[in-house]
Amino acid sequence: MSPNTSVRCLLAVSLLSVVACGRVQYPQERQYQQEVRYQNESRGETPEPEAKEAAAPARAALDEAFVKLLKDAEKATLYEGLPHQRHESALLKQEKAAKKTLDFGDFTFYQEPFEVKDTDFKALKAILSSPETFRPYSGEKGCGGYHPDYFVEWYAEGEICRVYLCFGCGEAKVVGPNGETKYDLDSAGRVKLEDVLFAYHKNRPDSEGWLNMTKDYKARQQQ
Repeated sequence: MSPNTSVRCLLAVSLLSVVACGRVQYPQERQYQQEVRYQNESRGETPEPEAKEAAAPARAALDEAFVKLLKDAEKATLYEGLPHQRHESALLKQEKAAKKTLDFGDFTFYQEPFEVKDTDFKALKAILSSPETFRPYSGEKGCGGYHPDYFVEWYAEGEICRVYLCFGCGEAKVVGPNGETKYDLDSAGRVKLEDVLFAYHKNRPDSEGWLNMTKDYKARQQQ
């Protein structure tokens, strides 16, 4: 059989495969890529990377006045949030009726504040004054609505600055001398805050919502 005849036979077989299967039978993708890479390397060519590295998350810009007050603060008050207003509305109603509470902004907290340990006070100052803890706010999350689980109030130079922390949606609301700003929490920063704050738990019931939110923290404590 002549070379031309062989080529025609191969083409005929290929066309029959297309008709029978409804699509062209291509070579294995990985084998093809390996062959191309080998040919390029043999010619001294550097293969292009298959995928670009993901860009680093954007760092949030913190208000300098807020950061200064936070670093200069000599006292902080920590309040514990009540059950979620949407997912635990019945439990929230019970807690408001049975325990003393107070309102800050649009949210309710247990009235009895925590006495923050000195080591935790220093840790919170370092975490919350670092831009690496925050990311630019990405918008409302699909978690049933913003709900601060903790509220920290700082005092310095006759001024007050506040931080509301929602671990359900991973957000923070910072209130300083120049107004209010919302941020997303960086994943590493969030873990640092959980490891400090979740130990302060006294009034909020051990509901399903609370247990789900703190399960990773409890697992870390057992390691």
